[in-house]
Amino acid sequence: MTRPVIWPEPQARRKGAVLVEILAALMVSGVLAVLLISVAGLTGSEGHQPTAALKDSLALQEVMANITADYHRMLADEAALNRRAWEPGVAYAAGDEVTAANRPFGHVYRCISGGTSNPVEPAWPAAAGATVTETGGGPVWREIHSLLDELKIRLATLDGTGIQLMDGLLHQYEYGYYRLDFVDYIVFSADVEALSGPLEPDAILKVEIRSESGDRRTALFTAIY
Repeated sequence: MTRPVIWPEPQARRKGAVLVEILAALMVSGVLAVLLISVAGLTGSEGHQPTAALKDSLALQEVMANITADYHRMLADEAALNRRAWEPGVAYAAGDEVTAANRPFGHVYRCISGGTSNPVEPAWPAAAGATVTETGGGPVWREIHSLLDELKIRLATLDGTGIQLMDGLLHQYEYGYYRLDFVDYIVFSADVEALSGPLEPDAILKVEIRSESGDRRTALFTAIY
């Protein structure tokens, strides 16, 4: 009976396999070394930049959240007063307070001289403290309050000083540390944004703030409540 012959593995083939394994290990080691050097570099002189930008962005988001929450509180406080909208043919007395009939812009007017209101709503003034007299011996009204104007003032008021600034620089405002890029009334016509007056029925207060790293936040506020 003839025994099967088992030939030994060729040495040349085994040596080639070992050489491939060594080259593969060296390549992996090289990639890991590059990654470690990159990470070490990031944790050094430049590594703080992504972290700082993230903290900057989160801080700006918190500022905008504070602004929005404060305005919601202002709206709730105003609604709780339950001021009535102006109506025609009503005998108003001094001290009565009304809003515009459709409440488009959050202004409040106080009667300073009584009388019966006209059939047509007066042309309400926007300026603080301005007055309007209804014709035919009707009541005289004075502007005493505006939600959007109040928010506009707060946004530009430096923290604890009462001083208003909008110079495009970073400041510690009442709501936090930010750059106030834009705060004004706008309207949209055919999907095109344009500046507006505060008494435009569709007027919106647009607010744009920016952080030190250039991150931006934009919000739109209306006075419907």
